[in-house]
Amino acid sequence: MIVKPADCVLAVGLATSRTGYLADLRRPDADFARRFRWWERYRHEIVRPLRRRCRQMTALGLTVAPDLTLPRFGALFNRRFKVVILFAHWKANAVELRDGFASAEAVVEQVPAGGEYVLDLCVCHPRELKIALRQHRPHCMVRSTHGKATPALWLAFYYFLMHRLYHEDLTYLQGLELAIDHFQRGWS
Repeated sequence: MIVKPADCVLAVGLATSRTGYLADLRRPDADFARRFRWWERYRHEIVRPLRRRCRQMTALGLTVAPDLTLPRFGALFNRRFKVVILFAHWKANAVELRDGFASAEAVVEQVPAGGEYVLDLCVCHPRELKIALRQHRPHCMVRSTHGKATPALWLAFYYFLMHRLYHEDLTYLQGLELAIDHFQRGWS
C-alpha cells in the first residue's frame, strides 16, 4: 500500500520545551532529561533539531503528536494514520512518555487488536516491546533498529524518508529501504 507523509504521525514522548525538560528533572521516574544535565545542552541536541525537522516534515504533510502520554498514544490509532512512529526513550523494559514509563504490555494494550498498522519504534533497543507486539498484535508491522544514533541523526533519517514518500509512490518499507541505503552510503 502506498504511504504518504499525511498517513504518518511522529509521536514524540520526549520533552519538547524548557518547561517539560525542567519538569522531567523533578520527576523521580524520568530518565532521559537527566542524561543532559543542563537545559542548553538538551535544547541544542534535542529541542532545536526536533523543531527544525518537525517544521520540515509537517510541510510535507506529516502530523506531529508532541507531549505523548500513554492514552494519547492509544488515541492515535483511532485516527487515519497507517504509520505511527514512536520517538521516545527506552529503559528497563519500558518506554518513557510524558506521563512516565509505560511497560511493553501497557503499550501493546493501546494498539487495537486486528488493526493493520506500521509501528516504527524509534527508541533504543526495544526488544521486549517488539516481541510483545509481534505476539499480541500480529497484524501490526513492527519496525525497530539495533543501531545507535543521536536524535538529530534519527530526525534527519525520518525527514529523508518523508521527503521520499512525499515525492514518490512508495510503500513505507520501500521508503525505509531507500533511507537506510542512503544513510549507510554516507557512513561508509
